[in-house]
Amino acid sequence: MAVETTNKQKAKTTEWITGGAYAVAVSVEATYIIYRPGEPFLEPQTVRFLEQVAKDANSGNLEALKKVGTVFVAVDKSNGQRT
Repeated sequence: MAVETTNKQKAKTTEWITGGAYAVAVSVEATYIIYRPGEPFLEPQTVRFLEQVAKDANSGNLEALKKVGTVFVAVDKSNGQRT
């Protein structure tokens, strides 16, 4: 649910983070400025959190990724192996 302020609105949005064989859909809170509705602004701590998610994806830390979002894994279509 969005909270209306003077010229800003906060709402949940999904950020997609990719790294290694993983893509993670992470739900975070963003601020939308009314006159620029298509551009979400993230708080610095949210950006740092998403940077950590990217590091976990690149290092293959699947357990950490499962805790923060929905994880997708790339597979090789010819033999079903992760790429």
